[in-house]
Amino acid sequence: IAARRTRLGDDARPILVRTLALIALGALPMVLVYAVAGAPLLRTVFGEKFTSASDALPLLGLAMSLLACVFLTVQYLLALRRSKFVVVLAVAAVLEPLLLLTVGGGLTDFALTLLAVQLVLASVVLAIGLQDAARAQARAGTAPA
Repeated sequence: IAARRTRLGDDARPILVRTLALIALGALPMVLVYAVAGAPLLRTVFGEKFTSASDALPLLGLAMSLLACVFLTVQYLLALRRSKFVVVLAVAAVLEPLLLLTVGGGLTDFALTLLAVQLVLASVVLAIGLQDAARAQARAGTAPA
């Protein structure tokens, strides 16, 4: 849909924004459950042994929600036949494991690092997506009929 709208000269960004809102709509209750009832949830699913990880659970939920935003934006950019974001993904693919290997102190520090990486990655990829869509819209608006 986004590719067709762009090809027709329509702004495809509202599709991306609405779909990102759907991710947020799903992520919010998940993260709230993790924050409020993480320990009982882990106890029920995995047993008492893993309840100490409950502090990291909301952070990991946020990180995975941001990862979903990255995946969505990548699919959007691919639909628009853009590729410059691949460099950003490659840098993140190299840096993320290196950063995670250097984190000490436990699961919460690991989760915070993962969240920070995903926040930066989502911000950069989304900015690329919105800028590319704005440029495509401007080109379509100034292209000869």
